Amino acid sequence: MEVFLNEDLTSEAKKDFWHSYLRETGITAKLNDILNKLLQANVKPDNPLDFIREELGDKLVPPETIENMEHELDGAHREIRRLRGILKELGVDNVDEQFHGTDTEGPDEFENVANEFNNSLNIVSGAEEQQQQAVGNQHN
Repeated sequence: MEVFLNEDLTSEAKKDFWHSYLRETGITAKLNDILNKLLQANVKPDNPLDFIREELGDKLVPPETIENMEHELDGAHREIRRLRGILKELGVDNVDEQFHGTDTEGPDEFENVANEFNNSLNIVSGAEEQQQQAVGNQHN
């Protein structure tokens, strides 16, 4: 329903237009149902607006939950910084560039870094084995 209200319309005509619009889109019926539930409730809610929001499908998140989620997010950011530091110590170059501005999504990025890390461990442990074999051969 695409209608442009003419400024020349009387306020009564504008009111009729909006009432018709709300009725045709089901808003009036939905709000009437919610208000009837509110009026018929045995226990009146402390906050009627919250009741109306919930009936419209807007589930309010308790402040404690939001606070907990913010703490979890802060912890995740600290863990990311810690892991980036470890990656830099291990010699992974351009850690920040690998995770920003690429088309790759999700675990693939982390799998690539994990594979690099595992490969570096294999190289180190392989070199250590060769050194141990060389030392063992010298003693024989």
